[in-house]
Amino acid sequence: MTPYELSAAIDGLAAMNSVQLRKAWHRVYGTVPNKGLGPSLMRRGIAYRLQEQAYGGVSAATLRTLVRLAEQLNKSGDLDVERQLSLKTGTRLVREWHGRTCHVTVLENSFLYEDQQYASLSQIARVVTGTKWSGPRFFGLRQRSDPAARVSARG
Repeated sequence: MTPYELSAAIDGLAAMNSVQLRKAWHRVYGTVPNKGLGPSLMRRGIAYRLQEQAYGGVSAATLRTLVRLAEQLNKSGDLDVERQLSLKTGTRLVREWHGRTCHVTVLENSFLYEDQQYASLSQIARVVTGTKWSGPRFFGLRQRSDPAARVSARG
């Protein structure tokens, strides 16, 4: 499919009614769309699939990342996207906070703090401080951006 044909096919979705969209969905996905799926979402889903067929889908690495993030969200209800730092299993992170030393051990898929496992460093930072923090920043794995650099970059 040429870019022009793809553009025309996507533009054509706007004129389709629900019955036509359901048929188009079945044509591109090979399944019947969920009954709760409204016309707007069907149009978007069909357009995405057409583009995916024309240009290729997401990479295997992106799919692995999405699966990992979905598992993390289901497990903890929290996402710590910055956790993609390569911390090796067994690494110990140490942070002093208000006179108290906090030790965290990196496990294969989680973190151990005070004999309890956490899915993210941000959860641990929240437990330690009582407020919402970026876990990697709290443990010094990511530096806070320089305020002077932000000011000079803006102008």
